[in-house]
Amino acid sequence: MYGGGGITPDYIIKLGSLSSYTQNLLRKNLFYTYILSYLDKNGESIKKKFNDNLPLFEKDFKVSETMLNSFNDYARSKDVTFVQEEYEKR
Repeated sequence: MYGGGGITPDYIIKLGSLSSYTQNLLRKNLFYTYILSYLDKNGESIKKKFNDNLPLFEKDFKVSETMLNSFNDYARSKDVTFVQEEYEKR
């Protein structure tokens, strides 16, 4: 057995290219830090509404336009420039 190379997967799936906006969000770890901030403010009400019912949470929790705008404002506050065309890409 030789070391250093890791395990090679049977199938390699390449991701599509990411927009520079998404790359900047990932580079600064803003998805994670925003969620932590969101849970600090809203965690109790989420727990109260869904308790420990993950299927109910998955079914009923929706990301609103207000939440998306809040995230984009948060990203701007962390010096990530919002780019509408890249934001709308799927």
